[in-house]
Amino acid sequence: MSYGTPIVAYESEGPHDIFTEHPNAGMLVPVGNVGALAESLSRLLPNPVQRDFLIKQSRLAVEDEFSIAVVSRKIDAALNRFIHP
Repeated sequence: MSYGTPIVAYESEGPHDIFTEHPNAGMLVPVGNVGALAESLSRLLPNPVQRDFLIKQSRLAVEDEFSIAVVSRKIDAALNRFIHP
């Protein structure tokens, strides 16, 4: 997502969690459904407007969830809960 690549992923635990929080950041297809994956890619590849939209939304999601500042705050909070239960 941070590399500016539109994401089409199986609806497994990780992608499901990210795209539930940021539904416009990528496309999910049922796990193991190769036809749905191929169909989603076939619709996305010739559509630069949709690709650009997904790229923009992906980058916003990365900044919101995985920036150094956000991850540092999460680590700090976890360590504080461990040190001061």
